Amino acid sequence: MLRSRATNMAKSFQFTFKNLKFPVRLPAESVGIDERVLASFAPFNNWVREIEQSVASTSGYKLRGVDIQSVDYFGSRIGFLKFRADLVHPNGHALPGVTVLRGGSVAMLVVIRDTDSAAANNGTPKEYIVLTDQPRVPLGRASYLEIPAGMIDEQPGADQASIFVGAAARELQEEVGISITRPDELVDLTHTVAHAPDGVHLSPGLLDEAIKIYLHTTALPASKIAELQGQLRSRVEESGENEVITLRIVPLEQALLSGLTDAKSILALSLYTQYKTAP
Repeated sequence: MLRSRATNMAKSFQFTFKNLKFPVRLPAESVGIDERVLASFAPFNNWVREIEQSVASTSGYKLRGVDIQSVDYFGSRIGFLKFRADLVHPNGHALPGVTVLRGGSVAMLVVIRDTDSAAANNGTPKEYIVLTDQPRVPLGRASYLEIPAGMIDEQPGADQASIFVGAAARELQEEVGISITRPDELVDLTHTVAHAPDGVHLSPGLLDEAIKIYLHTTALPASKIAELQGQLRSRVEESGENEVITLRIVPLEQALLSGLTDAKSILALSLYTQYKTAP
């Protein structure tokens, strides 16, 4: 089950990465964090590596410590970690340091080509995209449209490319009901078009999250496309929370008129347009 804990700082330990050493201060109430647990959380390792490189390459920056504020667990592992980093600019002033680590995520732009429409369009089939309609509590909305997406389970030292592709395939199956059997059925738009092999950042002022957007295309007759419209899909997350998703099938040319305000979805549509028109 999802658990969140936060209180005032009381305990601390020293964290070391290469030439970077800094104190990690913990809340008085136990959050289950020690150096071993923190070192096993891949997003924190990634953050420390980036900080170490920044401090080493930029004269005058100094990390004076990290104050852990709260931890959300998915079962026994860390899901979200919130802390304040005491990072000092060369001018002597502390930088805004509130940080939430959650790791990477994937999003899928699913394009369905209507095989029944090709004859009426000079051989060019009409294209549709798959959107999910689901409650988004942080926005206070019971209904929100976006392309399918999900978090990845990063592991220190694991092959990141395989993890991202596997997560994309899993989300495609769970949220849309489409199974893929080969990696080449997914096109990494963030890498191919945006030249961002590690993904793009949607909220770098708070989150470490880097998202990779994949394209999957398939061809179906109009009757099968109609069957997808309004399908209800639900699942229980590792955190114990329930996801309830309704599929919305939207003509590609009307996607931006469907009420989309989700950044990753709008970015995916832009990348797909560039992908189709690339020489």
